[in-house]
Amino acid sequence: MKNNLITAVVVGLLTTLGTYSCIKSTPVGSELFDNDKLNVQFTDTVTIRCLTEKTDSIAAYIPNAASSTLFCGNTIDPTFGKQELMMFTQVVNAVTPGSMVGALYDSAVLVLPYDLSLMRIDSSETIQLDVHQLTQKMDSAQVIYSNKKYTYNAVPIGTQSFRPRLSDSLTNRADTLKSAYVAIRLNDQFARQLVDTTQYPLSPTNLFKDIFKGLCIKANGTTKSVLAFNTASPYARLHVYYRRDTSKLRLDFMLNEASSPSGTKITRYTYINQDYTNAPIAPFVKNQQKSDSLVFLQGLAGSNVQIEIPYARNLGKIAVNKAELEFTINDKDGYKYPALEQLALYQIKAGAALDFITDFNTASTNTTIQGYFPYFGGTPQVLSGSYVYRMNVTDYLQQIIAGKQGSIMTMTAYNKTARLNRAILYGAGIAGARRAKLRLTYTVL
Repeated sequence: MKNNLITAVVVGLLTTLGTYSCIKSTPVGSELFDNDKLNVQFTDTVTIRCLTEKTDSIAAYIPNAASSTLFCGNTIDPTFGKQELMMFTQVVNAVTPGSMVGALYDSAVLVLPYDLSLMRIDSSETIQLDVHQLTQKMDSAQVIYSNKKYTYNAVPIGTQSFRPRLSDSLTNRADTLKSAYVAIRLNDQFARQLVDTTQYPLSPTNLFKDIFKGLCIKANGTTKSVLAFNTASPYARLHVYYRRDTSKLRLDFMLNEASSPSGTKITRYTYINQDYTNAPIAPFVKNQQKSDSLVFLQGLAGSNVQIEIPYARNLGKIAVNKAELEFTINDKDGYKYPALEQLALYQIKAGAALDFITDFNTASTNTTIQGYFPYFGGTPQVLSGSYVYRMNVTDYLQQIIAGKQGSIMTMTAYNKTARLNRAILYGAGIAGARRAKLRLTYTVL
């Protein structure tokens, strides 16, 4: 079954499940009672079960909601195994030129601006990118999952080896880009074909992208680096330079909709192949016993963690004052890149659909700080010398106790399609303070 996680993210952000007040650690009106009459208690021994789950794919492209950032690279994580990332994108002509009769072709360059906030770079490495022409038309009307690979010509139309220069603003002919980018020279035969293609009679039923099906951009070889490209940038273009008489002219073919002809939609996404074969994570996937010690989270199409509170309905008649899930990051991981910046929790609904739990949904719609949800938590913080994630599940636990929700949640990276990092967390079965736990403050009714 295809993973509906990203569809759920879009729906969750657009749909408010209800407005809930922030639940404090003592009941409203408690000042009216004597302290000895309030039966407020705390426990962190409520049983929870955690299980690492492999994700087969994610919704990498949703119609009318194409990702702005695409990733490219082949890496081997010492714990999570091999990851292959390839870019697939359509290209459209910004302007249909007049007659090209007498035009003298000069050169063609594909310009890809970096998304500096999402790059993962080892500056000592040289990276090679190959550009291939698609031979199969991309479907703009359907959701495309990350394991979909459109066919392309095996012979590249352009190759570039380079070391990314992330701090420079570079100049390409008449354009000075506002951020660093890579420019890939494309071969002359392809570029001349592209110039000829612009002379086809175009119409709403005969678009340029139907004739020129698009590009596949892939890394050649395995590196520690992953490149991130901002395809929504107005500088994300394929330039074709030519001359007519003494004039130097240029055709622009865009990778973003803002600069494309009115009504033209561009399909673009990242293909992801996550291979856990023989990787240390493999024995933990769907293994309840091993998940007692460690659980694994990863961005993009990587693993999620299933969390179950199996005996919540046995807690009796209580009012949940505050409930937090707590997970400690494995301090023996040795991974040099940052842990995941923001975690989220989803509920399992009928038909295996996913949606934010109420606590996360409320926090995300009631804060003005984008990407940070203080009422929910889910960001790494230092507690007693360890990095810890704490997530507010107060309202959701109360609903489980009342029989209004199931006892299983899914923990994942928030905005997963744009997250490269990962986290290894201690499970609920280990001894000591670092074990995964539910911290519960409640009032006995």
